[in-house]
Amino acid sequence: MSKLIELKGISKSFDGERVLNHIDLYIRDKEFVTLLGPSGCGKTTTLRLIGGFETPDEGQILFDGVDITQLPPHRRQVNTVFQRYALFPHLNVYDNIAFALKMKKVPVEGTENTAAPKWRHLTRDEIDERVTRMLNMVSLRGFEKRNVTSLSGGQQQRVAIARSLVNEPRVLLLDEPLGALDLKLRKDMQKELKDIQKATNITFIYVTHDQEEALSMSDTVVVMQNGTIQQIGTPTDIYNEPKNAFVADFIGESNILDGTMPADRVVAFDGRTFPCVDGGFEKDEPVDVVIRPEDIDIVDPEKGMLCGTVASTTFKGVHYEYIVDVRGFKWMIQSTDYVEAGKVIGLSIDPDAFHIMHKSEFSGMFGDYSTYSDEMDELSDPNAGVEEEDDAEEATEEA
Repeated sequence: MSKLIELKGISKSFDGERVLNHIDLYIRDKEFVTLLGPSGCGKTTTLRLIGGFETPDEGQILFDGVDITQLPPHRRQVNTVFQRYALFPHLNVYDNIAFALKMKKVPVEGTENTAAPKWRHLTRDEIDERVTRMLNMVSLRGFEKRNVTSLSGGQQQRVAIARSLVNEPRVLLLDEPLGALDLKLRKDMQKELKDIQKATNITFIYVTHDQEEALSMSDTVVVMQNGTIQQIGTPTDIYNEPKNAFVADFIGESNILDGTMPADRVVAFDGRTFPCVDGGFEKDEPVDVVIRPEDIDIVDPEKGMLCGTVASTTFKGVHYEYIVDVRGFKWMIQSTDYVEAGKVIGLSIDPDAFHIMHKSEFSGMFGDYSTYSDEMDELSDPNAGVEEEDDAEEATEEA
């Protein structure tokens, strides 16, 4: 697939605060790309720059090789679906979808390649054909005359998607469009969106903070934090081969330990050495060691590579989640086997379950679940933070 959109050296600041810092990114034609990251990472600003709703302070945006950096939104071959749908409440489903088509002009046949093409409005039959095709695509045939305010959240979202696609844009931008839906409906819509993207062959650029959405829907995932791109790759690459501690922690759960590489395919931590499959590091180079919770087997203590005490047990439906104390470091383990809290267990880890990363600015910030239960307890405590709030109020009154 050829490059459709290119962002070159893009920087953007608001009120003196830089939210994007020299972003370089290209997006291929007919690709489903997800911009993934926590709030404030710069993903929505990136989307708005592509849509023309913002202009960069530095850098260049190319569309099919043409500079569109200063081009206004209505002249870009891009449409946007927002989380709040932005439907017209006084129009029914059909008229919401047809709204843009009624104003759209197309070249008169035979003049499109001339220096001064003639333009005409779409006919009623042409509009009806396109709207009907969109209604079928989003499974809303028969809803044409329904008022949009009488629809469910999922149905309204489908109308918004149909309205954005009916103009046949080259690119569809989706800014957390499923955030207002309940869990089951959100999962259903994830599959529908992917099916629609495949059926239309339109490039989708999707913004979310939901890792599961990104992994399940995307051809390419762009992980962002602090206004920069941390990693670009397929969902499998992002999950199995994270580039740094932030990516490893943000994409799923990870145990991240300080270690060294005494030799190729040998990693050392916790005072011991373990076989692994990674190499290419300097001798005794400090590294971050990532082990996913599902890649750890629970065995008898005498058979374990490490031993620890189960601090907590949580039933998650398809598996149990354990916090295990191993010499003061709290590990997370996921297993279908039940183990009661307080029991001493062994941990067995295959060589290919160790993922070794170079140290980064995020090293030491993630991976130990020592505060995991404390944070959950604090969130559930109605009195948590009351003292701090009272202190703040007193300080305000004194001022």
